[in-house]
Amino acid sequence: MDNNSVPDWVIGLGLGVLGSVIASIIFVWIRGMIKKRSAPKPGVETKDGHHDLDDPAYLLGIRADKKFGYDPYYHRREYLDDEIYKRIDNFKSLLVTGAPLAGKTRALYEALKKLKPQPFVIMPSIQDIQDEKYPDPQNITTTERTILLFDDIHKYTVRDSMAHHLRQYQKKGAIVIATCRKGPEYDRLCDSMKDHLTIFGEPIEIEVFEREEAEDVAKDTNRNVPDTFDGTIGSIFVPLQEIMERYKDVSYEGKKLLQSIKCLYDAGIYNTGEDFVIEHIRKVYTEIEKMTATEDQWQDVLRRLEQKGFYRISCDTIQIEETYLQKVIPNSFNDPDDLLVISKVFNDDFNTLHKIRTTTYNRGLVDVRKAAYQKMAIEICGQSLILRPFETSPEHYAMTQINLGTAYSTLAEVEDKASNCRAAITAFGEALTVYTLERLPMGYGMTQNNLGNAYRTLAEIEEPASNCRAAISAYEKALTVRTPERFPMQYAMTQTNLGGAYKILAQVKDPVSNCQAAISAYEKALKVYTLERYPRYYATTQNNLGNAYRQLAEAEVDVEKKVLKCRAAISAFEKALKVRTRESFPMDYAMTQNNLGNAYSTLAPVREKAAHCRMAISAFEKAIKVFTLETFPMQYAMTLSNMGNAYSILADVEEPENNSRAAISAYEKALTVYTLERFPMDYAMTQNNIMAAYGTLAMVEDKAQNYKMAKRAFDEALKVYTKEKLPLQHQRLIHNLSVLEEICGS
Repeated sequence: MDNNSVPDWVIGLGLGVLGSVIASIIFVWIRGMIKKRSAPKPGVETKDGHHDLDDPAYLLGIRADKKFGYDPYYHRREYLDDEIYKRIDNFKSLLVTGAPLAGKTRALYEALKKLKPQPFVIMPSIQDIQDEKYPDPQNITTTERTILLFDDIHKYTVRDSMAHHLRQYQKKGAIVIATCRKGPEYDRLCDSMKDHLTIFGEPIEIEVFEREEAEDVAKDTNRNVPDTFDGTIGSIFVPLQEIMERYKDVSYEGKKLLQSIKCLYDAGIYNTGEDFVIEHIRKVYTEIEKMTATEDQWQDVLRRLEQKGFYRISCDTIQIEETYLQKVIPNSFNDPDDLLVISKVFNDDFNTLHKIRTTTYNRGLVDVRKAAYQKMAIEICGQSLILRPFETSPEHYAMTQINLGTAYSTLAEVEDKASNCRAAITAFGEALTVYTLERLPMGYGMTQNNLGNAYRTLAEIEEPASNCRAAISAYEKALTVRTPERFPMQYAMTQTNLGGAYKILAQVKDPVSNCQAAISAYEKALKVYTLERYPRYYATTQNNLGNAYRQLAEAEVDVEKKVLKCRAAISAFEKALKVRTRESFPMDYAMTQNNLGNAYSTLAPVREKAAHCRMAISAFEKAIKVFTLETFPMQYAMTLSNMGNAYSILADVEEPENNSRAAISAYEKALTVYTLERFPMDYAMTQNNIMAAYGTLAMVEDKAQNYKMAKRAFDEALKVYTKEKLPLQHQRLIHNLSVLEEICGS
């Protein structure tokens, strides 16, 4: 099995985020970052300009307010603070991880405040994300210490293009520091950035705060350790327990207003720092919570909740402590239909619809209701196209078409692959009417890569030759922009995708030349995906390279060439297993062990049959320890089927009775998954293999009984391999039966 299609990811005002297919994060950084500057004032740069690091508000946000837990007192933890300070003082990038309220941002703030001279800190905001607006970092010099700071970096939906962009800043002398929540958020960050986390070096993890230490901190700050203490220092200071008690006494109208904010939070309709537009809150309050209020009544509810300490009002927005949203206010909704309801409320607001679509799409990447979420994302894109059509807003139109293509591509993973791939192809084609090579080369390269992925996926189920050629053409166009010099990561990604397209094409046309083209593409990708810098991508590409070599070995007629290609495949799989260990990546480990077993099985018939069969069986046994029937039934059946094949080959040269029985046992276990009703083709293939194994057994013992068992398997295979529907397979099956009858004298 390959890991072929490497997606780009796009986020932005209408740019979609695609899990398994697509695009590129593109930032419009804050205004001061884009313009030329000379000797800026040290401090933090925000949309309002520069601010001294002595003022914590511009870094800590609402948590710099005493009402929401700020205390000038800071409890030093040597293992944490000394390491953070040392790295920043030595001007090295870093990532701090920890639970919510663990004190990640405060620790960074305290370290930055101590630095002499103070650095220039740039804090990009989530809402600054747009398309095709990468600023040139040429104004950064090594003489002024510039830091890019991402608080809660997981909220930026980080992808490969962001890592590439950050590396450009690093080359100019800037460093990147970031925080990320430990748990699902960090897992998603690791999955999305994969090897790019090497930008930050070894993450600095904030340890659990022990109760005894918490008692000391509480005593030093004239507090008590609250019942809500959860092992984080922030839970001592943030008045969560008090807010929980206050929430019980909030009026019905007040609870509905807070639930309106929670509704917006769940839908992703907020700005950096959990900043909510009051107009949006009132709209949800009225149209979803079904509350009516005069202006005076509305203002009264707003003020009362602020006085009770639930949030802070600033001009036309409300800023609220995120922990309150997560632990105090009940969930507003959890179902796909709830997001559809809120999208109807904002169906005339393009920017807000984009935020809802992004939330909807992202939920569909991790939720079992993937299809429902993606269909909703598609519907929201349709409304966005009405608001920003090609005639009045071509760039927004193109971005929305990319969003649409990503949603259709993701939907194709779970249902109606052909029609959804075709819809994705249409959407990406529309985007390319705006994203031309001349006008928007980066968007052009990204979209061509995504278009290639859609064609490649479609090739898996229909017209493989023509769709693979279309995919290859799109990837080659993408590579006119994605060169190894300018965009090495995107170049390697597209080369990997190109290799996957050639591999599929090799299955139906010119296997030798197309496998060689696939191998060439993977080898080019490996010039970027090195073991040292990108171990996971390195391992994935080595796994794909191994599959391409094995496929080429099967197509080779010359024995020596077949041997060489098999050994090249084995070498690639073994390199992949240096990274894909059972402890670190059990699924990848098991799949590569399965692939390694197949390579040995391909080599066995032409060189050292017994030894290579035993090596194949050993690899399959390692895979099956991960691919169990309970946890991974499909992979379990696949591996056992492959193991049965290895035992059948081994039975030709040694212990035919024992090895034939072992083959039959493996095949029968595979049939617990490969049933006639669910997987008719796999069922028929496995029954055919069982027939052959019984044929081998019949040559050495009990011909009559083994012929009977073989004939039973033949009859089962014949239920699928009919003369009318599958004439070629039917003919081969009849031939196998005739051979068996000769052996058994029937």
